[in-house]
Amino acid sequence: MKMRRTRMPRVLAAWVALLFLTVIFVAGPTGFRWGYWVYGLVWGVATTAIHYLFRGFFEEDVEV
Repeated sequence: MKMRRTRMPRVLAAWVALLFLTVIFVAGPTGFRWGYWVYGLVWGVATTAIHYLFRGFFEEDVEV
């Protein structure tokens, strides 16, 4: 039976990279005036979209 397994090092690297990009391109230009939940929402939507769009890079099929 095949199962899908998440490649965690790649996911964690993407999370860190997108957090960095969120701080640079969203939080920085706004002067950090918005609530942290807004930046968290932007970062969360970005990480979810990237993971969904590039599932083949972040997940692998394994035989169990």
